[in-house]
Amino acid sequence: MLFWNADDGIIAQATFPVNVALIYRTTDGGKIWTETRLQLPTEPQTASLRETSHGLYLRLAFCPKATETWFSSNRGVSWRLVRKT
Repeated sequence: MLFWNADDGIIAQATFPVNVALIYRTTDGGKIWTETRLQLPTEPQTASLRETSHGLYLRLAFCPKATETWFSSNRGVSWRLVRKT
C-alpha cells in the first residue's frame, strides 16, 4: 500500500488461486476505490509496490521462482509489463 497524501493512494493484491492481480486506487482518502485487474499467465503468490522518481513498479512473484514487473507512470491508473523472469 502506498499513499502520496491523505487522499491519494494505491493497494496491490495477489489473488491466489486466480490468474489476476488486483490494484485498488483511491483519490478521496479511501471512501471510493477503483479496481484494475491485471490478467496473468498463472496465479501470483505475492505482490509488492515500489515508488521511484520515474513512477510505480509492481513486482509479482509466482511459484517456483518466476517474477513479473509492471510499471505505471500515472500512479496506478494504467500498467504495462516491463520485465518477466
